[in-house]
Amino acid sequence: MYPILFTVYNISFHVFGIFLGLAFFFGFFFAKKIARHKKLNPEFFSKNFILFVLVFLFFGRLFYLLCNLDLYTDNLKASFSISDGGFSFLAAWSFSTLFLYLLCRIFRQNFWTWFDVFFIAFLSSMFFVEIGRFFSGSTFGNETSLPWGMIFESATLGFIVPLHPVQIYSAILLLVIFLVFYPQIKMGLREGTFSALGISILGFALFMNSFFRGDENTIFFFLNLSHILSLAFFIFGLGRLFSISNKRKKIIERREQK
Repeated sequence: MYPILFTVYNISFHVFGIFLGLAFFFGFFFAKKIARHKKLNPEFFSKNFILFVLVFLFFGRLFYLLCNLDLYTDNLKASFSISDGGFSFLAAWSFSTLFLYLLCRIFRQNFWTWFDVFFIAFLSSMFFVEIGRFFSGSTFGNETSLPWGMIFESATLGFIVPLHPVQIYSAILLLVIFLVFYPQIKMGLREGTFSALGISILGFALFMNSFFRGDENTIFFFLNLSHILSLAFFIFGLGRLFSISNKRKKIIERREQK
């Protein structure tokens, strides 16, 4: 793998950092574009973008460290750098969503409308993060004999055998869901329906993909952090869809009574 893309005057440009920058750029681009289409106030997002980045980076790195403390006990300084690609994107996404909810409450914005916007932005961001993880070799899958198995050279690996390229699996899933849902953003669906359906599909797909991962320790029975967070996404999306369905039934019942 290629954790360092190039070096200029003893300054190393880490490939994961570059792709993380691309993730923020395209996330910002799509968020503003969709916000304008939905006639939302794009300044709400622009003014709070730096705060979103800080929340995203802090909790994404924090949850990764909590699940991999053994890797940094001898080098605490390295725990403050994300250039090694050690990052829990699902945790970062979860806390960024919570932060969005708090901001919408404070500034009296419709959370579900903004969540639809953020869903597409997050998909594009996650795609670039997974590509960055692939090139940096920061995550890896289980051993495989399949022809597309790849050898990852990493300090965290004590062996060199073909492994599942789980980063590519995730990137393909994200790209397909993005290509399917982005053209549908113009549909006049109830707020939250669009993102709820998408996050349910994404959560289930990432949950299944997590079975191929070999870089995370189990937390509960056979489940690792990615399992738990992706399952939470799936349940969250289904819960929102169920809530919308109930509201529609009540509206129909009221109309029939009249």
